[in-house]
Amino acid sequence: MQRHQEVHDGADVPMARKLRGVQFAGGIGLALGLAAAAVRIACPVVATQVQLGRVAVHPSVGAGVVVVGLEGKVEPGRQPTGEQQEERRARCAAPVRLGARDACGGSHGAGDSAIPPRCGQTGPNLASSGQSPRRRTKPVTRPVTNPHPAARADDRPRRLPGELLVGFTAKSDAESFVVEERPASEPSGEPGHVWLWVEKRGIATEEAAHGLARALGRPPRAATWAGRKDVHATTRQWIAVEGADEAAARALVERGATQGAADDSGTTYVRVLDARSHPRGLRLGQIRGNRFRLALDGLDTKGWSTLSSAVAELTRVGVPAWYGAQRYGHGGRGARVGLALVRGRLDEFARLLVGEPHTSDYGAVREARELAAAGDFDGAARRFPGRFALERRAAQALAAGVRPERLPEQLGRTELLFLANAAQSYLFDRVLERRFPELGRLLAGDVAHLHTTRGSFQVEDAALEQPRADRFELSPTAPLFGRRLRPSSGGEARAIELDVLAEAGLDEDQFELPIGSARGPWRLEGARRPLRWPLAAASLETLVGQRAWLCFELPAGAYATEVLAELGGTLAPPAGQNRESAGA
Repeated sequence: MQRHQEVHDGADVPMARKLRGVQFAGGIGLALGLAAAAVRIACPVVATQVQLGRVAVHPSVGAGVVVVGLEGKVEPGRQPTGEQQEERRARCAAPVRLGARDACGGSHGAGDSAIPPRCGQTGPNLASSGQSPRRRTKPVTRPVTNPHPAARADDRPRRLPGELLVGFTAKSDAESFVVEERPASEPSGEPGHVWLWVEKRGIATEEAAHGLARALGRPPRAATWAGRKDVHATTRQWIAVEGADEAAARALVERGATQGAADDSGTTYVRVLDARSHPRGLRLGQIRGNRFRLALDGLDTKGWSTLSSAVAELTRVGVPAWYGAQRYGHGGRGARVGLALVRGRLDEFARLLVGEPHTSDYGAVREARELAAAGDFDGAARRFPGRFALERRAAQALAAGVRPERLPEQLGRTELLFLANAAQSYLFDRVLERRFPELGRLLAGDVAHLHTTRGSFQVEDAALEQPRADRFELSPTAPLFGRRLRPSSGGEARAIELDVLAEAGLDEDQFELPIGSARGPWRLEGARRPLRWPLAAASLETLVGQRAWLCFELPAGAYATEVLAELGGTLAPPAGQNRESAGA
């Protein structure tokens, strides 16, 4: 009998960044934080709601950023004037563009002269090629030919034939996009933690969880959750708070049922729907999946009929498990920065992290990156918006004279891990691309994923196991490259994986090398992920006007946006997303 080994299919979750007591999802590849919005959470202790934030201007983060103190008080601030900006820039010597072409093929301008001294300090030269003395990169003789991540994000092949694709638009707003978590287990009623079943809109999971913990008299670190949900959708999920009083939590339920929306527009609120005790908290990934209900617009009768057939076919063949642009980061930057970090090319890592404006960057973010590319790291640190906390801290470190090869040692491990995960996601997509479109066909040496138990095993006889794959009991996997990747593949499957790794300028031994961080060295762990996901409980409701609602379930780690893309739809961003993401 073959042994089925349980393997984590993670690296799907984004990170969070702290800004004065409130968690902001921002920077590279993250969901948008709240900007210019009031955020409130119902509190059982007082008759009115606890106000968590309000628009404020702070000199360290720029205009239009929500800044909240540890006690929920607004901290006043001011934006540096234009004269102050010019005076600061005038103190710098001749600017330098951080040149060279990165290993993914992206052009980064010309020029590689040394960065001038600033304010009595010698700034680091991001155009240098020196490596960290603590981390050597094993040379790879094969040339790096992998295309730029941003160029590969939206031109992926699709699983369904063209005749089943119809044009429609899905809006990623709270009225049109509903997500409900399917927990791996239900709370038992035994004490230890209080699990809160919450509905939220317009607020990140971290912010909601930490605000609820404070409302129950507990520190933010007492809150845990199994998955981070979209800021712009209506989402329901469990949030656990260690040591919370269940009676106080029940009061939250009562107030949540009567308070409704926490702001006048109804677009930003957290409502507690249920509270139960359980001996343990929650950990990331501890869910079976998510249930979605999405409004599709722009359909006519013929399009609705074609779309119904497309949903049935996608249920039969499965959803390709692409990560895609949403995981690579803004303009593919997250994957590019992560690849540079994993390769040990830390001068390139620093340059891509804070400089090299992308064509889609504008507003405060573009200004910050242009300042960094010109050697004005102090100016860049002041200009990066609050959601770009990692980039701002990196620019501050470079302004203080930290060399690029020591920059990771000034940054948090969680943030660096997110960037490395983006690189893993990009490489996974390249393996999936090699296996497309036969994502259910087993190869000799494949590692198969069991969809019911989430276990895995190496396939010894592909022909023998293929009927189970045809019934969607199992699927072949691809690696999220890293150390201790078990079980390992073999044969034809392994040859494909190693070829993709070599094209990226990497080999398996490099994942054994430590990566620096503020908390000390760490190593990137590997995992495996199926090449396709089952689409369950899928239904298309009756057409009303030009709108129909699509309902379906996906396992943990799968994206609803990939279902929409496979069906030929377009996901319209929330109003103001582009402006906010650019920090304008």
